[in-house]
Amino acid sequence: LWDGTEQKEPPPGVSGAGLVLLEETQGLYVLAVIQDSPADHAGIKPGDTLLRTAGEPLTQTARLEMLIDAHRPLPLQLRRDGGELWVQLNAR
Repeated sequence: LWDGTEQKEPPPGVSGAGLVLLEETQGLYVLAVIQDSPADHAGIKPGDTLLRTAGEPLTQTARLEMLIDAHRPLPLQLRRDGGELWVQLNAR
């Protein structure tokens, strides 16, 4: 978790939900989660891969940002440790 102690602003690439993501062909790989962010509260962890929301595959961070702005809460399916689960993201 990034706790914000080293700089005042989140690092480049951090979404409004508090995620640092890497775009991959099968989803959005979570590189880091900002401490006490909406993503942290949803239980998203570094190493997770965000797969889809409401049946829509997630492969672009820009599209995820649009969906976060449009839906509260946003259901997200993710892959963790070989299994898949759903979380609810409540962006601020």
